[in-house]
Amino acid sequence: WLCMKQPYFMLSLLIDGPRGPGNDIDVYLQPLIDELKELWTDGILTYDASSNQMFHMRAALLWTISDFPAYANLSGWSTKGALACPSCNKDTHSRWLKHSRKYCYMGHRRFLDEGHKFRKDAIGFDGSVETKKMPPQLSGDDIFKQIEFIENKYGKGDGNEKTHVSKKRKIVEDGRGIHKTLREEYNWRKKTIFFQLPYWKDNLIRHNLDVMHIEKNVCENILWTLLNVVGKTKDSLKARRDLQEMGLRKALHPQQRPNGKVFLLAACFTMNKKHKEIFCKVLKNVKVPDGYSSSISRRVQLKERTISGLKSHDCHILMQQLLPLAVRRTLPKNVCETLIELGTFFRQLCSKAIHPNDCGCLEEKIRLTLCHLEEIFPPSFFEVMEHMPVH
Repeated sequence: WLCMKQPYFMLSLLIDGPRGPGNDIDVYLQPLIDELKELWTDGILTYDASSNQMFHMRAALLWTISDFPAYANLSGWSTKGALACPSCNKDTHSRWLKHSRKYCYMGHRRFLDEGHKFRKDAIGFDGSVETKKMPPQLSGDDIFKQIEFIENKYGKGDGNEKTHVSKKRKIVEDGRGIHKTLREEYNWRKKTIFFQLPYWKDNLIRHNLDVMHIEKNVCENILWTLLNVVGKTKDSLKARRDLQEMGLRKALHPQQRPNGKVFLLAACFTMNKKHKEIFCKVLKNVKVPDGYSSSISRRVQLKERTISGLKSHDCHILMQQLLPLAVRRTLPKNVCETLIELGTFFRQLCSKAIHPNDCGCLEEKIRLTLCHLEEIFPPSFFEVMEHMPVH
């Protein structure tokens, strides 16, 4: 744990400028990669202050840690579009929502056991029976074979894209046999420079995601949807029209009134004014030990019945400790239990000590929890961040 403390950090690279380099970051990483090659093959004489002697030091890069947008720049796999999940790779389960104008990432039933009852429950999920298996975990060799023949071209080029990848494209048909669009078989945007390291494809884990970044996005989506914050909720008119387009949950379909207005029935996770007041008062009156978190009560606006200005650590505390308490008197039992399961998962994942035997239990629990979320929330709720915990 000492390696995560500030006195032991080593600044190996500094990129100056008003904007990030994006996919062109490999140009700036080249000197660092050259030094890492030298440290792996030849090593370098280094002074050991504890023994007052020189020794031959060798070093290897284990992995990178970043948020999701930076993951795309470092790994080369685009985290946008139909194949946004780098772990599922080309087997990413995505669906285009016509009215919300975005992709949703569901299909978590395929991560369950083949005999699980949820696989045959078409009505409770997306209207289909799940027969697919869990996507295989790709090794470094598998990834290298996919990107082996990609040629990178750095700089602005002809258009707005900074990095151009020359790859063959093919026409992909949808289920009705209609030629929809030109789409790439994979989502690679470049061949990452890290594969210049001779050992990189043998690493079990190459790129890691910051769990608090995922936790913040999941927490905010839940809060905005529960409180029905205008412009941020995932249960909007467009989301209900998507349900209607997909033929799911007829009780939640928009109802056209004679006066031309559209009426939306309350979902199981919808809070009325009284429930919102109770929810906000619980968070407003919460008291925590000094230094435990920032003053979350200041983020709560009782009059508007909403929360704003949350930082990553605020969402960290809310997701794991406070949200399960606040929803117990405001939401139905099935919704409360699912949100408590999700908070418990993040709390166990972020604990200071995790026994290796507990990791398998965590994997099984989060798969089931995400399936429960699919039963409750509309497809528009499931952005790629809501899918990431399964990995």
